Amino acid sequence: MSKTLVISTHFKDNLEKATLPWVAANAALAADKDVTVFLQGPSVEMAKQGAASGLRSEPFPPLEELIGIFRESGGKLLLCGPCLQAHSIELDSIFEGAEVAGASALVDLAEEATSTFNY
Repeated sequence: MSKTLVISTHFKDNLEKATLPWVAANAALAADKDVTVFLQGPSVEMAKQGAASGLRSEPFPPLEELIGIFRESGGKLLLCGPCLQAHSIELDSIFEGAEVAGASALVDLAEEATSTFNY
């Protein structure tokens, strides 16, 4: 199975760029790819329970819905550990199943991926 890596670095600072990674990731999951989304910088904030509620970039579905589809479809979610610290996010506030990773894991994923998307 081919692997797809999607890197997100935006959240409320740019809702369009925060939404596009989930659109791409869900399309890859629908095409039966092994998909990992890696959140860095401000995007780690969307891993908090309820943080994406009510946020939408037209014409795309709401961000919370896209994230839910990704999680329900078996996508893997990784969060930058130092970024969590920088944004004062406690581990008990993030989605169940999300994993904390560092830059070395990101490098490994990029080397293994057939496709990499960066937003």
